[in-house]
Amino acid sequence: MTSTEPITMAMAIVSLISGIGAAVATLIRQANRLALLEERVGGVQSEMRAEQARNEQRDQTLSELNARLARIEEKLDIAIRYRRRSGRYQAF
Repeated sequence: MTSTEPITMAMAIVSLISGIGAAVATLIRQANRLALLEERVGGVQSEMRAEQARNEQRDQTLSELNARLARIEEKLDIAIRYRRRSGRYQAF
């Protein structure tokens, strides 16, 4: 072993440790970024579930209104037929 080999080996070890430190720092930044993205995704998923619930409620309300409208139309048809048969129907 020459006199410069321990210094070269020490420099290589320091370089290796520095590279590992940089890699760990990069992993920490990526983990933090991933956590932020997961938080955003969770928020978006929550908004999507709320929107879906609103859409389902709207669909239910529309269905109920359509059923009521159908009953009103049916009663109106019955009333018009009754008036036509009784002779009390007049066109406007």
